[in-house]
Amino acid sequence: MFNKALIGVCVVLLPIAIIGSYRFAKMQVPQPKPAAYDTLVDNQPQPVNPDPLNPNSKAEVIIDAPTEAKVGQLVRFDLSKSSGAMFKWKGIPTSTNFEVFNGGRQACFSAEIPGEYVFVVACALNNTVDVKTHTVKVGGVVVPPTPPPPAPVPPTPPAPVPPGPTSTVAAKIMAWADAVPTTTKKAEALKLATSFDTVSSMIVGNGLSAPEDIIAKTAELNRTALGTSLAAWVPFLTNLQTEMKTRAEAGTLANAEQHAQLWKEIAAALKTFGK
Repeated sequence: MFNKALIGVCVVLLPIAIIGSYRFAKMQVPQPKPAAYDTLVDNQPQPVNPDPLNPNSKAEVIIDAPTEAKVGQLVRFDLSKSSGAMFKWKGIPTSTNFEVFNGGRQACFSAEIPGEYVFVVACALNNTVDVKTHTVKVGGVVVPPTPPPPAPVPPTPPAPVPPGPTSTVAAKIMAWADAVPTTTKKAEALKLATSFDTVSSMIVGNGLSAPEDIIAKTAELNRTALGTSLAAWVPFLTNLQTEMKTRAEAGTLANAEQHAQLWKEIAAALKTFGK
């Protein structure tokens, strides 16, 4: 991730830079003039300690910081236990998410990608320099952005009408048949279809033409087709009877040909239901 030679260069050059800065800062500090008298015994100027710390103290970098972190986690560096009048930092690789504050004694860092990050710290004190390096291993997987919520599921469209007769009576026939409370209604519907088909053929070929004769023959064949299930089909037959009366009153069920056509449509609808 980074060049180890670069770390070596920083370790060599950073102490040179900080000792130069340290000496320059000392040169800029005006030395206070001795008072006219310091003691009653000796009024000679007393030596001034160039540093507020012990003049025999040596520079020492002590880094308190974790060595592992996760992507996006804030890493804090604390040098408060170090001995130094000036501190210099170098992060490898460089990052805009690295900040030094409190005179170089504290810093913080956050990585955007996994990897190893090296931090070189140098401090100066009393013409001595110390350099330390600290490596932080950043692991973890970058969390992808939250995907947008899925599009709402459209409502389920109504089931298509099964293929079969296209007359307006066909849908009614299948709905009425579906309401029959027997487990064998599909087989029974096929038997009823045969009954209506038979009567339709008799109207066309055998001269069955009077409406009352057509109805009577249909009722006879229906009783034979349904047998003991006839009672369960009474609501279906009642609805069908009402439909026939409505058509007769409207003049659309007035002759043998119209009866034959309607009987064919009823038979076709029952066959579709019974499949």
